[in-house]
Amino acid sequence: GQEGIGLTFVHGREEGDQVVAEEGDFAIMVAGDLTDALDDSVLDLRESEAGVQLEIRERDNGISPNEHR
Repeated sequence: GQEGIGLTFVHGREEGDQVVAEEGDFAIMVAGDLTDALDDSVLDLRESEAGVQLEIRERDNGISPNEHR
């Protein structure tokens, strides 16, 4: 009964995708239909005992929408 977000590796962007981070040949893109739902979110990496994990969380008040962490 819960909604989820998937992660897919692709070789290029589709129309409407929004690039949220880019370094060299590597880019993180959000599908156009998810940009509004994730507008107040931060994509972050977190280290744990299981290894590095990708985390999507609600943005703290002090982080601007264009800041990439």
